[in-house]
Amino acid sequence: MSEHPAKIITKIEPQKGRKDRVSIFLNEEFGFGIHQNLLVDLDLYRGKALTDSRIEEIRQAEERYAAKERAFRWLSNRSHSRKEIAQKLKRAKFSEDTIERTLNELNRLKFLDDAGFARLYAHDRLLKRPIGKKLLKLELQRKGIDSETAETVVEEAYSETSEVEMAGMLLEKKAPAYNRFDPKKARQKAVNFLMQRGFDWEVISEVLEGKK
Repeated sequence: MSEHPAKIITKIEPQKGRKDRVSIFLNEEFGFGIHQNLLVDLDLYRGKALTDSRIEEIRQAEERYAAKERAFRWLSNRSHSRKEIAQKLKRAKFSEDTIERTLNELNRLKFLDDAGFARLYAHDRLLKRPIGKKLLKLELQRKGIDSETAETVVEEAYSETSEVEMAGMLLEKKAPAYNRFDPKKARQKAVNFLMQRGFDWEVISEVLEGKK
């Protein structure tokens, strides 16, 4: 199918309320809006002729720029895994091609580091609301961290404090709430509490034996 005649950029003006964006007018009619930083990159100026295919390329470039800006904003607030960024971009309605290109660009620029993200997450998790190795690994995998990396990070996170020590400290804080129950009931509640926190039976058993 042949293209329509090229359209001429007749006006470029700042958008109201968006100083970082400009409106491009083609043949005296509004054509599309883009970030002002793209004007030079895409060689856009008043009087330039644009074919339909070139206009589509510009729109795709604008979408990629917008996706990267969103990703940078999210990453400036906290570290993210590749999967988290991909999910957020998908929810923001960016195309699969744009998402993939954005992720690859972030990787190239060293902004995405799943291992680094996993270490930060594990450190914060154990500091703020400790859990067992099994649950910590599961949470990391849910965030897109591969099994091998998650396993390594979990072992690193527990290199200074054992699971038994961590579970013991948690139970120590919870113990006063169980004083009103008989020993059997209190023990069962302690078991349930630690299991919910991701500790396996071997760890729980050792903790409870130490409390006798």
